[in-house]
Amino acid sequence: RLLQGAASLGDELLRRRVLIPPLVGLEDSSRYDSYAMVLEHLTIVGDAVARIVVDLGHGRRPAVVLRTAEVKARGLAEPAEVVAGYREMLAAFRHAALDTGAERRGPLRHEHPWFGALDAYQWLCFATLHQVVHLKQVRAILRRVDPAVESGPLPAGPCKSIAWRFSAESGAYLSTCSWVDSSTT
Repeated sequence: RLLQGAASLGDELLRRRVLIPPLVGLEDSSRYDSYAMVLEHLTIVGDAVARIVVDLGHGRRPAVVLRTAEVKARGLAEPAEVVAGYREMLAAFRHAALDTGAERRGPLRHEHPWFGALDAYQWLCFATLHQVVHLKQVRAILRRVDPAVESGPLPAGPCKSIAWRFSAESGAYLSTCSWVDSSTT
């Protein structure tokens, strides 16, 4: 859906930064972004999460360290490059997510800057939530750029449902994710 939206906008609108109202799950520092900057951020995070999921799923400690400041979009790339990078990330992420040889609930965990140590399965669930937050952000951006933009239902992503709960034992948020049949994604 984000790729379809980007294809319908010209470079000027993809680059236009606008201030949006606060959104749950979105840092204040990300409220003044453009559509292209959201895609750039999603690409940075998606590439990193795909590597983390692959490593954890195959019993390796990920070398990737996610830090909030390092996943911020800079807004310097041309919109066509950003869209192409996002498209490539989606293909690589899908490959990582559908890896049938991976152990999703293995003992290895990797630190998320907000949610603590997550296993491969939880990282995949996080990725769904992350996309939904930024879909909402893009909708808010489009409403500022063009108030006539419609807001349809959000796609569910690879999880058909997800629930987070805080675990006092581990001191982290834990997720439960029900997967959509891969033939429908």
